[in-house]
Amino acid sequence: MDCVVKFSRQYGKRAHEIMEGAGVAPELLYCAWEESVGHWVVVMKYCEQDRRAVPSSEGLAQLQAGMQELHRQNLVHGDIREPNVLVDSTGHPRLIDFEWSHEVGTARYPVQLNPDTPWAKGMVPGGLILPEHDDEMLKLYLEEVR
Repeated sequence: MDCVVKFSRQYGKRAHEIMEGAGVAPELLYCAWEESVGHWVVVMKYCEQDRRAVPSSEGLAQLQAGMQELHRQNLVHGDIREPNVLVDSTGHPRLIDFEWSHEVGTARYPVQLNPDTPWAKGMVPGGLILPEHDDEMLKLYLEEVR
């Protein structure tokens, strides 16, 4: 089985699991803080991306439902944009990169946000990540891919 291995200083394991359960994140094979390397070690099933594929309406509905469940469980993603949504040849989207994900009220944006990225209103360097930011970024993503 092909997989992706990443090392990260922080990782929203619970958020990834919720989105995986909704069918819109890669299967998480291993995810734990490893003291020996001083990072989260994340191993997930590889998802083939087709850069020409357009997300299906069913897949986008699943993505929206997954985000609603994430927010219902008091979690945020924080970085919903085209590079973080892989779409396969059938049009099925999968959200990746849960490094900013955490509980509402504690999750914060990095102090350095790319100024060239069209962020949602209220997204500021070092600021709190709010569910409404996720909603607005998802809306921007949907407008971009439709």
